[in-house]
Amino acid sequence: MGMWFTNVEISRSSICYEVMNRKDRIDICRNCPAVKTLKDGKIHKYVHNALMPDEHRIYRMTSFPLMDKDNAITTVLQVVEDITERERENEDKARLEEQLFQAQKMESVGRLAGGIVHDFNNILTGIMGYAEMLMIKYYDVNTSDGKAVNVILKCAEEAAALAKQLLNFSRKVEYNKAPLCINEVID
Repeated sequence: MGMWFTNVEISRSSICYEVMNRKDRIDICRNCPAVKTLKDGKIHKYVHNALMPDEHRIYRMTSFPLMDKDNAITTVLQVVEDITERERENEDKARLEEQLFQAQKMESVGRLAGGIVHDFNNILTGIMGYAEMLMIKYYDVNTSDGKAVNVILKCAEEAAALAKQLLNFSRKVEYNKAPLCINEVID
């Protein structure tokens, strides 16, 4: 930094861009907080993503001005903190929160689907009941009326199957209908 601010003494301890990047680098970072502090005398922070040969590291740099009795900047103290692990933990936490949010949305969709299916089944019960009553009157499926009633029943049965699928989705449980001997259950 001496070449940019000749009146500031630079100790020969490690310079941040040498530590966080390459040893052969001779230029400073575009958003260098130390340079900003030297210019305006304020505290500055910057998060730097360093691409190392074998890994990616994230550093937070904070620069503080040190002044003499006349309030002239004599030195800039720069604290460099490796926050890579903290950032990774924050990313993991954000990803888990997003997964939880998606799971909650799916649960809400399932509840909504269950309510809709319940109402839909009530409507289907009426349609199928009246269609079956009409089938008694128009039992011959070779007549136009018998064909129409048969189509109504088939469509209602398909709608009932769709409702069952939605209900299985909403409950996350599959129900299988099977013949049952009630006498065995009671005993």
